[in-house]
Amino acid sequence: MKRFASSRVSSAAAFARCFSAPVTGTSGTEESWYLDMWRRLVFPSQDSTLSRGEFDSSNSSTTPMEPRHFLRAAGNHLPDGAVNGLWELYHSIHEDDKASQFFVSVSRCGPDLDRVRSHQSKLMEVTAAYEQACKADVGDKQRQSAEKSFMKAVAAMDESATPICERWFRQSTALPNGIRWMMDLRRRLLHTITNTEKAFAAAKQAPEAKDALLETVLYDLKSLDERLLSSFKEFFAKQYLLLEELTWKTTSPYVLERVIASEAVHPFPPGGLDSMKLRIRGGLEVPLDNTHQRHLFALYHPAVADEPLVSIQVSLCSGIENSVDRILNRPTPLQGKEEASHNVQKKQPHPAPLKDTAIFYSINNAQPSLKGIELGSMLIKRVVSSITTQPYKYVDPLTNAPHPITQFSTLSPMPGFMRWLAAETSKLERGLPHRIFGSTDAETTSRHFSELKAAIGGGDMTHEQIMFVVLNMFSDSNEFTHRTPNHLWYWNDELTSALKAPMMRSAAAYLVEEKRRGNMLDPVGNFHVGNGAIVHRINWLANCSEKGSSESACIMVNYRYDLRMLGENSTKYALEHTVAVGDDIKNMLGATA
Repeated sequence: MKRFASSRVSSAAAFARCFSAPVTGTSGTEESWYLDMWRRLVFPSQDSTLSRGEFDSSNSSTTPMEPRHFLRAAGNHLPDGAVNGLWELYHSIHEDDKASQFFVSVSRCGPDLDRVRSHQSKLMEVTAAYEQACKADVGDKQRQSAEKSFMKAVAAMDESATPICERWFRQSTALPNGIRWMMDLRRRLLHTITNTEKAFAAAKQAPEAKDALLETVLYDLKSLDERLLSSFKEFFAKQYLLLEELTWKTTSPYVLERVIASEAVHPFPPGGLDSMKLRIRGGLEVPLDNTHQRHLFALYHPAVADEPLVSIQVSLCSGIENSVDRILNRPTPLQGKEEASHNVQKKQPHPAPLKDTAIFYSINNAQPSLKGIELGSMLIKRVVSSITTQPYKYVDPLTNAPHPITQFSTLSPMPGFMRWLAAETSKLERGLPHRIFGSTDAETTSRHFSELKAAIGGGDMTHEQIMFVVLNMFSDSNEFTHRTPNHLWYWNDELTSALKAPMMRSAAAYLVEEKRRGNMLDPVGNFHVGNGAIVHRINWLANCSEKGSSESACIMVNYRYDLRMLGENSTKYALEHTVAVGDDIKNMLGATA
């Protein structure tokens, strides 16, 4: 980071020379390395006998153009040599500081203002003529001619206002690896933006620092990213994307490894492809898990057919499942009669009941370069359509009978719950109004604090002390191992039973009542409810892992996708910010739901 920050400041003169003054500099210096590359684009004949890095600007009898001037001179369509040359230049860059200079250089290749003004004048002229033709009593041919001229002027104006970099992106899609290169470029661009933001924040902390340059660079980087994101939203539109089910037999190891690497919701255990094999149960040599049949789907773009864009993991279950530990065959504290019956069924030779529910339990963006492009909603809808229209693909492996899938639901984390709870606890500590248990009366709040105190053996602890102990317990799963030897806190039945009521009330209040600009505060909940799903149920001890404990106190949520109500629910949420809630949660929250 220090190296990056120092290089940004030391390059001030280079930026000034590149974009304000005539191009000067000595070949081979840090300030002029990429200008030499631009000269190769402008004067390719001079570079025909020179290797990279050997160009001597003194040989040029003509003053080389600056990058932005060269591209603007190319008109509406960039020469193929310029499009390919820019990519050659990009692929030659390995240092972060040079990548930043390249991105800023491309970002500043905006529209040619002289050409914009010329088309603007033409547009005003033909607009006046078109208005006159519409008002006057003229023949159809004259009016149609005026309308045609007007539409051509509008299109020309729009084209002239298109930044040069967007033309480069547009023409790059026609290259064999164009979209793949653009995805790599945005990945590096986002990395550069992150580093520049950190350097800018550090510079602002130093009173003597002059951070105006960094602020300008950051603006240019973000401007380029906005344009690239806009192009990506066109390239990765739903009509171009293909759905494919990934299986152990038919999917390449490379693709499966990409899915493993991108899995953030329920990371794969060590073991590489073997862990994937166990999760999707795709090989005949793997014993069939007839309790939960797991499937894996992904969206692809034909131009990058070996790169999954976004993936989703689906489990076929009997009813709406309340534990991801059971789905993934992990140990779970949800024992007792239900779990004992569950285990007995697996050992019996008779087949388990046919599944009637598809549970979406993990959605992951496999490409960091597609940040900001919403593909998850499209993927869910495609998978629902595949399961409902092609039931013959989803059959019981023992009886070969199709599963009558009639319900669709998620089993989702609450990644912001513990952060919110910590923030509300901080308010409590400072004597400010808090919403730890939502909008409720003092009596209910006092009762829940008493339940927490009894659970942890709080004695004479104050409310804030109780909350700090509870937060520490969830963030460090080993905090209460002394209560149950050799086990984590969620294996202590007495402790979890005492914690359940107050924590479930807090989680329900967080999901339903906490809003930001009218939308749900929880990002996962906001996504699914925005799609029209119902906050069906919250589940205690649903994800008993270190990650599940520290993020959401091992609580997970079922967002049910009622296909008949998706449109209505989505519209109400968008227009009225109304959250569709299941009966269990309504009863838990009472009149506030």
